[in-house]
Amino acid sequence: MKKEKSLHPSLPDVWAWVILAGVILFTVVCRVQMLSFPLERDEGEYAYAGQLILQGIPPYSIACNMKLPGTCLMYALIMLAFPQTSAGIHLGLLLFNLASILLVFLVVRRLFDNIEAIISAAIFAFLSLNPLALALQAHATHFIVFFSLLGILLLLRAIDTGRPVDTLLSGLLFGMAFIMKQQAAPIVLFGLIYLVIMRRNFKESVRHGGIFIAGAVIPFAAVCIWLLAAGVFHNFWFWTFKYASQYASRVPVSAAYGIFLGGLESAVGVYKWLWLLGAIGIVAPIWDKSLRKHSFFAAGFLLFTFISVCPGFYFRPHYFITMFPALAISAAIFITSVSRLILRWSYSKIWILLSFAITFVLLVQIIIPQWNFFFYCTPSKACRIIYSANPFPEAVVIADYIKANTRPNDTIAIIGSEPEICFYSRRHSATEFMYVYSLFEKGNRYAPIMRRMFCKEMINSRPSYILFVHNYASFLADEAGIAEFMSQCEPFINKYYKPAGLVDMISPMETEYYWGDKAACLSASSNYYIRIYKRTDYKGPADH
Repeated sequence: MKKEKSLHPSLPDVWAWVILAGVILFTVVCRVQMLSFPLERDEGEYAYAGQLILQGIPPYSIACNMKLPGTCLMYALIMLAFPQTSAGIHLGLLLFNLASILLVFLVVRRLFDNIEAIISAAIFAFLSLNPLALALQAHATHFIVFFSLLGILLLLRAIDTGRPVDTLLSGLLFGMAFIMKQQAAPIVLFGLIYLVIMRRNFKESVRHGGIFIAGAVIPFAAVCIWLLAAGVFHNFWFWTFKYASQYASRVPVSAAYGIFLGGLESAVGVYKWLWLLGAIGIVAPIWDKSLRKHSFFAAGFLLFTFISVCPGFYFRPHYFITMFPALAISAAIFITSVSRLILRWSYSKIWILLSFAITFVLLVQIIIPQWNFFFYCTPSKACRIIYSANPFPEAVVIADYIKANTRPNDTIAIIGSEPEICFYSRRHSATEFMYVYSLFEKGNRYAPIMRRMFCKEMINSRPSYILFVHNYASFLADEAGIAEFMSQCEPFINKYYKPAGLVDMISPMETEYYWGDKAACLSASSNYYIRIYKRTDYKGPADH
């Protein structure tokens, strides 16, 4: 789509690129401080699955989850380029985030002008740094954003050129966004609707719409063929569609609003003014005719990215990351349009200075409260600030112990949801369950079967070590439910295993580690602890 000549003075291209370089540099400085941030559960899940892929083991074989495998593939790609560490993974995320900032700039520049493009890129960059939206972690939503923006850029070119190959490539990229996680489906639908409406000719709309759909289907079809050939299609279909559809229908509509407010509060945080301007920015074309041609894009993109947050009504903070580009674009056009409205000098460059001044003030008031977090906190301390008593720093220490005391072909069983331990230790899980949440979910008709499967797989594999994570966030179940499940596991553990370690999380900032015989004699002093059990007949490297 060719950009029409602006009705207002613009910023020279060279200055636009210089300012964009400054935004990118600031993003790098902020994120580099947090590269060694311990992996959290979702990251551990993707990293472990990606590690298995690099070992030639397909997803849904010895490690299963309900998400499509695209993000695991992206992790595998990152780990081909960088070390298999938390820093390596976050370095990969940094590159994808920088690419997304550039794509926001290019998309908005094609639709509007350099001013809106720079402001959109800057706002998106800052939104992408929100710790409470869990935006520092390599969630699937970051990869959805990257592929969606790349798909939009190709979509705009396809609308401009009318070439079927551009339409096909655009659909392919939107399809890549979908296989990152099912959450991207509404964004794919937005791409199709926007393409069809912008073609304006019915026959051309049908033709290009069909080509777009064909492109969007290709990545998913390729995944299905791959997993079918690998012999794991049945597991894949069960976890990503049968179980996932049930999981997405668990939350009643009556509870959705309260959950939404809780998730939104974390996602917004100190960024409330950017969110407010993003929410109301779609009204800017009412008084600014220069924005009207692309007002449908801005409003539609915001609407459909919001819909992408809604499936299942869980509204977890990182789900909102898919909205960040649309919010940034909407906020930017509001800022520039208000600047022009205030000054009422359509052909004066003063409105450009005012737009930048408003944006600068908004961004400064965001970064100042977070200055200590980004520039003085260690990654471990930052992890505690965000994740409180979750055992993510402890997972690194535990994994080091496991790695030092086992052989590469040994397996471990984790009674809890901490797949990052498998990744760090480079040891396979004794069960296919990377999480145990599904074993305890109320209304999950598969839960009793899953509990039996977990116990059977653990018993049959006779893992070298068994870890029990006594932490609510690792189960999302009440004590009675956990105790009932442990009563099924304990006869096997008591008969064939002995205590080998105790990780006692005394407070969010203090953890005690006990190993060997000392661990057997101690009780945890807090309600957050991890017990490590070693098989009694196991002779590991340290035993020789």
